[in-house]
Amino acid sequence: MKIISSLLLILISFSLQSSSQDLFTIKGRLSTCRPYRAGNDFGERQLSLIKGKDTIIKNIKISMGEFVVPGLQPGQYTLRFLNIFNQEVKKSLLVMGNLQEVICCTDSFIDTKRPTFIEKMSAGSKIMLSFESLGCFHDVKSSIDIEKKNSKLIASFYSSRDNKKKTKVLAKHDIEALILFERQLFQMKNVREDCTTVDYYTYTVAGKSVLSVTDGSCDWNGYLLLTKEIFGGEI
Repeated sequence: MKIISSLLLILISFSLQSSSQDLFTIKGRLSTCRPYRAGNDFGERQLSLIKGKDTIIKNIKISMGEFVVPGLQPGQYTLRFLNIFNQEVKKSLLVMGNLQEVICCTDSFIDTKRPTFIEKMSAGSKIMLSFESLGCFHDVKSSIDIEKKNSKLIASFYSSRDNKKKTKVLAKHDIEALILFERQLFQMKNVREDCTTVDYYTYTVAGKSVLSVTDGSCDWNGYLLLTKEIFGGEI
């Protein structure tokens, strides 16, 4: 009996030790991942951990954009958060060991496939995108005028910062950037405003205002990234 009892104690001890060794830790960060804007996201965001259909942690503690989740058993998990466009993003994780660098891109955009003004342009039609940024120490106005001449799109860019105009024929990647920008802009209508800088966007088609969006989040900076990509330099 003593031998059996000793064996049972050894088995229980080994089981407990093995169980504790099978718990893993996730370390990661919320980050902006777009070109020119990469870095930790310090915004107030809710990050949840899900396993199967159950929410294991509803609100993971985040400090300076970084988070740590210890004590996880092996298995498939999902991190859930809202991106800067107020879209729900899910990131799947297979936890079979400690994960040291899990990156959640908060500026990743889920394409809505929404039809855009630039896609509807016909020969001779014109579009103007007006932009104004107001803050404690700045007031910048800028615009992009686009005209379709035959099969080509001609864009003229103006900024009050240097009072100069740049004109170019849009390449395929420029048009794709404008399409993505417009879809993101439309989504920004659903985003909270809690910043001292406010950006105003207006689309004008055939002389009529067809879309106006105010962005007071300081998260997107869509116009800055768009003009930098297409025309280079700063607005």
